[in-house]
Amino acid sequence: MKVYISHAQQEQKVIYPFIALLFSAGLNKTDIICNSIPELSIENPYHYLKFLTPDEQIFSIYFLSESYYDTPSCLQEMGALYIVQKQSLSILLPGFSPQKPKNEIEYYQNIINLNHKLSKIEED
Repeated sequence: MKVYISHAQQEQKVIYPFIALLFSAGLNKTDIICNSIPELSIENPYHYLKFLTPDEQIFSIYFLSESYYDTPSCLQEMGALYIVQKQSLSILLPGFSPQKPKNEIEYYQNIINLNHKLSKIEED
């Protein structure tokens, strides 16, 4: 399974630490596609997605923000991924709420919402 990371260019600063987290979890460069990082990018993502074989699986991770929904290429990528993905995860970046946009509620089935603040960690 490949992990395909989709985000707006303006959100690049959160992508590098996330990629580092994936590497520390045991994934390698051949497991991750992220077109904003040259070492992890693919030449023609739409061609790649169009010609996936049935045994190839994509796990999409969307870093959602106002910038994401204001960028036509992000929305095109989301649409292309939606067709081929087996599973997905949406990470709602600070300042973005799942009420926006209202028509894409199916993308919010698996969410990490970074808008919530942890006020206290309780010890057992």
